[in-house]
Amino acid sequence: MQRMADDEHLPTRWAGLSLLGGTIRGASHATVKQQHAAWANCALRAIKASPSGAVAVVAREAMRDLLERSLQWPDTRRDVVVGYLSKFMPPLLAGLDSAAATADEDTLSNLDLVLDCLRLLKSALRPHADTIEAACLRLLDHHSAAVQQRAAACLALTALHQGQAKAKTKAKQVSATKPSAAAALADSDVGAGG
Repeated sequence: MQRMADDEHLPTRWAGLSLLGGTIRGASHATVKQQHAAWANCALRAIKASPSGAVAVVAREAMRDLLERSLQWPDTRRDVVVGYLSKFMPPLLAGLDSAAATADEDTLSNLDLVLDCLRLLKSALRPHADTIEAACLRLLDHHSAAVQQRAAACLALTALHQGQAKAKTKAKQVSATKPSAAAALADSDVGAGG
């Protein structure tokens, strides 16, 4: 599976990463603990080798699966936060910065991974909050309403990590400037004023 994910042939790489995601979703705690480093490195190599396209989308999905599974247990949670967050945030943030030039599917998968990180890792992302905020503010001008809504949701969560006062200010800013993104804010605690 990992050999397939590293293959030069893109369809083979895509298949390997799809298998990796399925393996991660069905893995036991012991298997996740034993394999999470190899799996994370495999997904990271794929994202770095193909920052956009179908391979990148499935690699980010595998990373999301690994993040969700690893954070279920304290022993693997620490490993992910300490060992991998600093490795996968740079390509993820670079993907957000280049979102205007990539397909909507790439941008949405990047934003989905950012949203998962913001929901699951909370304070661990505080050092990246300003960069995430800047990228998401630019995405509020994206031609896709789905991208705008996900960017607004990221902004709401980023603001919450930075403090409740900033969250309410950011919610008002986004709602005033981008009505199409207001739905994402309305679904969050920030948009509700709480």
